[in-house]
Amino acid sequence: MADKDEHDAPEEETKPNDKHNWGAADLEKVRQKIINIKKDDLEMIMNELELPKSVVERKLIEVNGDPIAAMKSFMGFDP
Repeated sequence: MADKDEHDAPEEETKPNDKHNWGAADLEKVRQKIINIKKDDLEMIMNELELPKSVVERKLIEVNGDPIAAMKSFMGFDP
């Protein structure tokens, strides 16, 4: 028992198809929807509410580019 062969160690299972599916989940997220965000809407919300660009962009994507819905959401008037 003191001598263990290299062959006794459990081997990791490898799937041959995994090399092609490495980004499938990320790609699916990208393909879901394209939302147009107007630069004027983005800048207006950033200036009026003094929020960083990344936060405003995320909220506009969440509300499908609707600046009024984004402003209401930031102010706490979510339905």
